Amino acid sequence: MKKYKRKRMITGVLLCLLFSYFLTFASRAEDDDDDQSSGKRFDVKGTSSFYENDRYVTVSLSAKNNGEDFGGYVKLKVTNGQYGVGSVQFERYVSVASGTTENIEFSFPVPEGADPRNYNAEVSIVSDKGTVANYTKLRHIFDADTSLKFGIISDAADKLDFIEDGLAGNYGTYTYYGNNNNQPEYKAVNLMTAELTDGSTLQKMGLLFIDDYDTTTLPAEAVTAIQDWVSAGGILVIGTGPYLSDCMEAFDDDFLDAKLGSQRTRQDYSYYGLYGTLDLADISYGSSYVSYAFGYDINSRQYNKGSVVLLPFTMTDPNLDHDIFSVQFLSDISSRMSTSGSVGSHFVLSDYELGRAFGVLQGKGSMNGGLLRCIIIVYVAAVGPVLYLVLKKLNKREKMWIVIPAMSLAFTILVFFASRGFNISSRQLYSVRVDPADGNGNSVDYLMGYSSGRQNWSVELNDDRFIAAGPVIFNGDYSSNEDHYDYAVVTDTKGSRLVFSPTQLFDEAYFKISRTTKEDRGELEFEAEAKSVGGFKGSLENDTDNDLALVLVVHDGYYEIVEDLKSGKSVALGKKTSKRYGDESDIAVIARDRYDRGDLREARMYVALFMAAHELNNQDSFAVGVYQGKDRVSRGTYPETVYQCLYSVN
Repeated sequence: MKKYKRKRMITGVLLCLLFSYFLTFASRAEDDDDDQSSGKRFDVKGTSSFYENDRYVTVSLSAKNNGEDFGGYVKLKVTNGQYGVGSVQFERYVSVASGTTENIEFSFPVPEGADPRNYNAEVSIVSDKGTVANYTKLRHIFDADTSLKFGIISDAADKLDFIEDGLAGNYGTYTYYGNNNNQPEYKAVNLMTAELTDGSTLQKMGLLFIDDYDTTTLPAEAVTAIQDWVSAGGILVIGTGPYLSDCMEAFDDDFLDAKLGSQRTRQDYSYYGLYGTLDLADISYGSSYVSYAFGYDINSRQYNKGSVVLLPFTMTDPNLDHDIFSVQFLSDISSRMSTSGSVGSHFVLSDYELGRAFGVLQGKGSMNGGLLRCIIIVYVAAVGPVLYLVLKKLNKREKMWIVIPAMSLAFTILVFFASRGFNISSRQLYSVRVDPADGNGNSVDYLMGYSSGRQNWSVELNDDRFIAAGPVIFNGDYSSNEDHYDYAVVTDTKGSRLVFSPTQLFDEAYFKISRTTKEDRGELEFEAEAKSVGGFKGSLENDTDNDLALVLVVHDGYYEIVEDLKSGKSVALGKKTSKRYGDESDIAVIARDRYDRGDLREARMYVALFMAAHELNNQDSFAVGVYQGKDRVSRGTYPETVYQCLYSVN
């Protein structure tokens, strides 16, 4: 009878476990079947958008609370779906009243060398008590919106609707990031003046059309924003004809460097003409610039990573054959966009490059081996026969119990000073802060660190008013555990902190924080012009409050290093031969060379310049200086070594 009861009990337990497993599996399968699934407690939806040439991404979530008032964390976990390794979790504390919808945004830098369109995303909503209130998989959230927006600035924008129709046709698509299944649609946006001063608005666009518009009415900030956007890889198309002077007037001469000849009228043999005539402008570029002839009286000029296209006619001309224009011109523009800087690549900071840079920042643990050996020999000899014989001769052998501990203490102090360069810290942080000298521009922090153990470690940010934060590279181990992550960015009522989950002892972590700053530190002024024999000449002045250990000046494919530029001092450029500048890796090579020579201080400064140059790699002409600062990225007692970089862009 007892045996029968025991079997019945075991069978019941197994059936309960099987039923529980079935319910769990069915619930998870339901989640897996729906890209934007709705939980019992919350309805969760998400979208994503990219900005700054796809170097940053923002995930926008909406969570509708169908239950009682809720307080807890919204957790977005992003995994590198292409390789199945590497994950980052973003956590935000929220309070959501019953029946209301909470909107949350997570912005983070796109990890170096990764294509975010391969990412997987999942959202968990967890209460204060740790209960999971919702779990949602967001498939294809990073490629759901494949539209490519282009801007139109015109007083007759309604007459330019045909541009969107032409770009949306078969001739207007192109392969994006090598994914043949991702053919974007084109959507026109009629830009307002206020939007042009918002850098993120332009960065979401690949094309900008200006036609039948007086650009002198634009604010100076808007004109600068457009020129910077083109420099970073955007394509600007300007319709001219009778409006040439108005459309071009506001831009800098070196931006366009175009000259207007006579106005003329071309009959319909111009190919773009429709029955009547087109009013054309006779335009020529400076001979030193690269020009591309479309064959239809259209000129293009490369400007850094972008280009400017000048049409000799206005696109609002009623005699323009829209169909032919769309097929021929717009298809050519679309194909050029696939290789433009707006969707191109930049130097990638791999784990190898970051590891080498971080190794230079850390330096070498060293000790004075010769001195240590000498101390040990003297100690053994002194404590042994020498000490015994001396005390015996003085008839003070009873003092041994005092003399030996005293000598041990003295020699211990000597050993400490001899080996003080070989200290092992439980956690060490190094940061490179990149700021515009005059406070107008982008500010970025690189925070690199390690911990001696394998437990998760975190650092609190000194200022949680950042735009985006996340890992520099997507690196880590594959884990089927839903709660596992390699990196995390957590924001709650206490502030914001960065978290790293190491896989081995002394594992290294690399974070990037993008922020806004208006702090005016002075100016780093430089003027440069190309020399006929190669290189450049000009002047550089340090009008900041800090002495700069090194200043890197890059102009027109060459670079020059200025050492020890004191505050308020200036120096002439071009006295020594400028070197060819390929990319920021040139500076990394110098840093490693100084490191191998044993000049650790200078090597570290070059590493900071290398990281700063990486942020400025879309600029053709810039100067960036470095000094060791005190303005920490992290808050707390952990040691942090700070290198401050100030830059100026021409």
